[in-house]
Amino acid sequence: MKTRKARLPRALKALGEHCRRHRHDSLTEQHAAVTRRIQGHMNYFGVNGNMRAISSLVEEAEGIRHKWLNR
Repeated sequence: MKTRKARLPRALKALGEHCRRHRHDSLTEQHAAVTRRIQGHMNYFGVNGNMRAISSLVEEAEGIRHKWLNR
């Protein structure tokens, strides 16, 4: 099961919306929520041959979180 081309941007958009809505929460809560979301995505799509999409998600998630923490 590989990540579909439409699924990865949709997951990143949902993560960005979550970070935007919860940017005033404590850093501990924010980190826990983002980690749960990424871990869930990795648990579902983490199969052999899909590491490129998984690593792309993690890198983009770091950028999104950095963006909303710096606002």
